[in-house]
Amino acid sequence: MSKFNEMFKAYNSEISELYAQRTENKARTGLIVEMSDHVLEKMRELFDNDGFQSPSDEIDFFKSIKPKILAQRIANSMLLDLLLKQRINSEEEFEKCKQDKLLQLKSYFSEYAEFYKYINSQNTCRDEYYFTLHASKTDIVTKILPNIDKTFSTGYDMILAYILACDILTEKAEILHENEWKPVPQLHWTSAKYDLVELVLALHHQKVFNNGNSDLREIALAMGQIFNMNLNDINRASFSIKNRKREGSKFLHELASNLNRIISESNR
Repeated sequence: MSKFNEMFKAYNSEISELYAQRTENKARTGLIVEMSDHVLEKMRELFDNDGFQSPSDEIDFFKSIKPKILAQRIANSMLLDLLLKQRINSEEEFEKCKQDKLLQLKSYFSEYAEFYKYINSQNTCRDEYYFTLHASKTDIVTKILPNIDKTFSTGYDMILAYILACDILTEKAEILHENEWKPVPQLHWTSAKYDLVELVLALHHQKVFNNGNSDLREIALAMGQIFNMNLNDINRASFSIKNRKREGSKFLHELASNLNRIISESNR
């Protein structure tokens, strides 16, 4: 196994681990972009120092290794942008943005239809032309692709990367669109402020966040942001509640009573 293959295998293992750990989507896509840049940089250093051991190693690198890393880099960069669009735009605007990005990638299917058919045929007769630096350096594709490094790209490795990225983006964007990348609903607390303070106090003392390691102000800040309520005076407000003589936890008592009533009615 070549050093390029070893690095590629380790790279794929790291990505698999991110999914196995159920890393949050924004963090995962960002990490994959960083990991892709890092491994490509290391591979470039290895190439500059040692080159390829054989023509078959060169073909394998530009056909089966580099395009797959670039595809992850391209697709996850687009996913990060989609995440931002999803947070600030409507569902319809997000859908349009997603389709625009897919169309951008799909243009490579039609623009390089002959090459796409060749890849799908699993043929190898033109591998030397498409995936070696010497053979492809006079091809027009190396002149028209933007930001191509002719000393480390055949041009066709880039085209293949965009084609592969389309499949990745199609799968990942659809899953995120359906399950996770929904806009955060705008909720406004319309009950009394001290009712929310009661809830914050109860959750804090119940130790339901971060294994009980979140302090009162952290919880108040988070709940205030969710419900659009200023709870900067949480310490003073909680002191006032703790010193109630008659009402006690009036809101929480009503909350529990109403829930118990609903449960009882549903079991009749």
